[in-house]
Amino acid sequence: MSGRSIFKKQLRHKPICAGIQFWAMAESNHQKQYLYNFKLDRNDQEVNKVQNALIQLTKLLPPGSKNHRFTADNLFNSMDSCRLDQSAGHHIYSTMRLDRGVPDKLKEQMNKLKEKGACCFVQSLQDDLSMWVWVDSKPV
Repeated sequence: MSGRSIFKKQLRHKPICAGIQFWAMAESNHQKQYLYNFKLDRNDQEVNKVQNALIQLTKLLPPGSKNHRFTADNLFNSMDSCRLDQSAGHHIYSTMRLDRGVPDKLKEQMNKLKEKGACCFVQSLQDDLSMWVWVDSKPV
């Protein structure tokens, strides 16, 4: 990338270490791909910036649209984003990092799992959320 831009930032763990980063909401089916919306990641120190990007992008869906299903990796997901998406009538399928509000009940179950391939299922009736935890090289 050449030239100057105030949006240029260091991208850790990427083959090209400097560039412009976007968060995108997109869909792909067998024949067509759609870009619904995107958000430019600025070079700021906003707290929970990545989780907020997911929440902001879902809020930009057409008013009254419900029952969308989102997939995201553990970088984007948190219990707050799950609750907000669910209250808007959407579903999210994702992995989640332990420091993102995972319920204590699930953490207790994780501590019991020791051998590779072990798994458990926890459901929170209060939040109407279901979670699986399994052991790969460490609990996931």
